[in-house]
Amino acid sequence: MHPDTQEIIAKPMRLSSFVAFNIPILLLTLFVKNQTPLFNVGVQWLNQTYNAAMNYGNRNASSPLTTGDLAKGYSFAVGVSCSVVFFARLVLAKQLAGLKGT
Repeated sequence: MHPDTQEIIAKPMRLSSFVAFNIPILLLTLFVKNQTPLFNVGVQWLNQTYNAAMNYGNRNASSPLTTGDLAKGYSFAVGVSCSVVFFARLVLAKQLAGLKGT
């Protein structure tokens, strides 16, 4: 139960579930072969969305933050992470193409 709102926290948003729900995202990030920049952007979006849900579920409900503030933070986090991975993939494309092995 959330200490401020007394509501039940959804299982994926509980701190005790972080590792179990974040491992599949990590495995996608590391072990899918032939990743495209669009795939990387999608995984980053998924990761940031999960992080935002986790943070929302464990928020300080007595804080003066509004829903708009949370939306701005989420949008910025998604925008930055997706931009970084997309442009890193474009910049490093030649080096990544030359790699061999698993």
